[in-house]
Amino acid sequence: MSLFKRYANTLTKRYANFSSRANRRAYCAFMIVFYTYRLIGTAFLGCAMSTFIDKHDGYLSIRIAKLSYSVAFGYLFLEFMGMIHGIPFWALQVRRLHDLDTSGWWVLLILFLAVLLNNIGIHGVLTMNAFFAFLGFMEGSPKENDYGNPPARKDNVANTHWILAVILCIDTIINLVY
Repeated sequence: MSLFKRYANTLTKRYANFSSRANRRAYCAFMIVFYTYRLIGTAFLGCAMSTFIDKHDGYLSIRIAKLSYSVAFGYLFLEFMGMIHGIPFWALQVRRLHDLDTSGWWVLLILFLAVLLNNIGIHGVLTMNAFFAFLGFMEGSPKENDYGNPPARKDNVANTHWILAVILCIDTIINLVY
């Protein structure tokens, strides 16, 4: 099954499924496509914003009248992606933790830690992206656990966890710079 088919499967058939398990390949496929869309939207928004900012007497001024369409499209794209992916994104994190034979409630701890770090001036995105990379690299438990039977592992999408790690690094750098 291709990356996009796994992504679409998570968005449609497993939209709000917080109770079963997700293998590493399904997790990485969804995260790669999701973060690729997110990076495209962020790049579009950044390009749109940078074309309308110019230097004038040592100060940055924004020409508001020209921002309307392209920046609005960038923001709407990112908000639309957030609305579509919100529930399946967190459900997938919980299912991936279940595959590691761990309670899905750990997601709330990581989310709380990221918010706490943001409030004291440290980028919480580092915590979140490190957590997501960790989930992508860890092999799930091969036997039945409290959360169900192991997901099928017969098809192979080679090195998706490394691709996910690179995309998460790019996202972290963009978030640190901006």
